Amino acid sequence: MTWWNQYEDRLGGSRLRELTAAAGPYVALSVAQSHLRVTDKSENASLDLSMNAAGKWCEGYLGRSLLARQVRQSFDSFPVGNTISLAGAPVFTSTSKPAPIVRYYTEGSTGTVLSSTAYTVDEDPLRPRIVLKRDGEFPSVELRSVNGLEVDYWVGYSTSSSGYPVNLRQAVLMLGAHHFANREAVVVGNVANEVPMSVKSLLMPYRSPYAMV
Repeated sequence: MTWWNQYEDRLGGSRLRELTAAAGPYVALSVAQSHLRVTDKSENASLDLSMNAAGKWCEGYLGRSLLARQVRQSFDSFPVGNTISLAGAPVFTSTSKPAPIVRYYTEGSTGTVLSSTAYTVDEDPLRPRIVLKRDGEFPSVELRSVNGLEVDYWVGYSTSSSGYPVNLRQAVLMLGAHHFANREAVVVGNVANEVPMSVKSLLMPYRSPYAMV
């Protein structure tokens, strides 16, 4: 399960999907080669595959994105109160990535963008949210029955494999090394273990409260 497929009915029935995939590898090939002391270039493809599989598993366990990607969170109605809880985390903003965009739809409309001056983005690393400014209210309109409210935003720690927290990089590296060394579904002659506890211990402090894996 990808981390962005975990959230339906966990945050008021909202749905989260990926719009723009993460661009880079989770671990640079040179870093993986050094960690595993691999010099044979014929192993590069397998090494990349192992590290990327590890990165995706770690994202699923964390319930958050390591590398920057754009997501869309959809709701069938405006939330009660003045806050939109964002499932994707951490919220990523930079000069090249726009701040969250809130758009709402009435039946038959092409969508209206809610002015960014009407709200503040709280980039709390665990529970990010969009909060209307003091005394603000959501528009008094009837939304279309499905996906009447959408929020497009970027999530992730970094665009680079060297930019997310060192504990998380180490966890991906360790799990990727485990995958690389054990290439079959069953390892004969060893006690079967779940994902190494050392990996989970590195991930746990960063885990989303909404994670399900």
